[in-house]
Parts: sequence; structure tokens; C-alpha cells
Amino acid sequence: MNDERIWHGIRRALDDSDPGPCRPRDRRADQVSEKMKTVRKDNNQMNYTIDKIFPGADIEDIDARTRAALAAAGFGVLTEIDVKATIKKKIDKDLPGYRILGACNPNMAWQAIGMEPKVGAMLPCNVIVRETAEGVEVSAVDPVISMTGINNQELGEVAGQVRKMLQEVVSAI
Repeated sequence: MNDERIWHGIRRALDDSDPGPCRPRDRRADQVSEKMKTVRKDNNQMNYTIDKIFPGADIEDIDARTRAALAAAGFGVLTEIDVKATIKKKIDKDLPGYRILGACNPNMAWQAIGMEPKVGAMLPCNVIVRETAEGVEVSAVDPVISMTGINNQELGEVAGQVRKMLQEVVSAI
């Protein structure tokens, strides 16, 4: 499904004239549309991660530096998935190095859960470390984009704080 069809569906679902039961009450489709224009990459793909590439780097080195930068910013790594090893074991397919680190800042998580108890379904903040043709890439989820489906302005402000923290983490690696 192409991006334009997805965004058409989102705009339609958020339109105040839609009588559906899942429609947010105080968010208008044109506001969401305008906001989403600001988060698209140049190639019309939605920019939902905070990225940095390390040409010629070793994945082990970047993994260790990523963990250190996360720890320095108050994030712990709660989960770790070695996607390369899992894919090989489960379906015997080869994949370049690919790890998912589930990072959590307890203070920020506590605030978010206090505002929206179900937000835990969207936690922790995933950070991937993967091998690409250009080098090792680190990509952290953009929590502001993740939270756009939740109609809670205070939560959006917390997500903005976490976004800034993750931008600083990625920059520090």
C-alpha cells in the first residue's frame, strides 16, 4: 500500500465529519495532514527514526558506543534482539548484522504511563544497530511520531523531551 493511500485513510479517519466511534474529538484532519508534512523525508517517505551512519565502522564497536551513550542519558537497555541470529535460526536466511535494543528512561516512562496507562504498548524506545552498505547505522525511534496516534497533548510534550534526549544520544555515539 502506498503512503498516499495510508495518509488518505488517516486524514479520513480523523475528519470531524466522520461519525465513527474511534474519531478523536478535538483534532482536525487538516491539522494532522499539515503536521505529517513536516515529518516526511525528501523521497516522500515518513521520517520516523533519528539516524546516524558510521562508515567503515565495526558493529560491535558501534553497539558498545550506543549502549554507553544511552546509559549516559539515563536509558537502560531492557531488551535486546539479535535479528540476524534469530532469522538464521528460525528460517535459515542470512541477514547483515541487525540488533534491536529496547531502551527505556525510567523517569520519562513513569511520566508517560501516568498520563496514558496504555502507552506501555508503545514502549520501550527501540534503537537499531545494523550493518548497511554505507557502514553501521544507528536508528532510534522518533517518539513524537510514535505518539501521534494518541490524542494527549501532555504526552506529546513528554515525547518531545524524549525525542531531544534520543537525538543527543545518537549525536554522542
